[in-house]
Amino acid sequence: MKMIPTLTLAAVLVFAMSVLSGCGQDKEHAPNGGSMDDTYVSFIDVGKGDCILLQSGDSAGLIDTGYDKTSSDVLSYLEQRGVSHLDWVILTHYDRDHVEGLHAIGKRTGIGTVFLPGYEGSDKNYTTALSAVE
Repeated sequence: MKMIPTLTLAAVLVFAMSVLSGCGQDKEHAPNGGSMDDTYVSFIDVGKGDCILLQSGDSAGLIDTGYDKTSSDVLSYLEQRGVSHLDWVILTHYDRDHVEGLHAIGKRTGIGTVFLPGYEGSDKNYTTALSAVE
């Protein structure tokens, strides 16, 4: 798993759009019988926190991961959507309702790249997130 400092908002949007475009991929391998042109954005209920699934074809990524206590809900939803591996995860900031689920989700699915906020924290949430990335 690669760890990369957060990009600017514009760069993240360009990256997400390129992942979601599905350009040049074989339509036979689309999840749930959809075509590679199908793009899904799902807002997963993790209580107060955030967890957004972006999915196109065989590519999938999360923006934030919710709480540790809601990671089983996220994992169940990923399974329903046919997601067994995450290409990337973007953590927008180090509040626990955005980062706590990273460890359990990453352990079960595997994650290609983690994009982190462009600052270091000094609290438990920061160290928990870094530990999960490692």
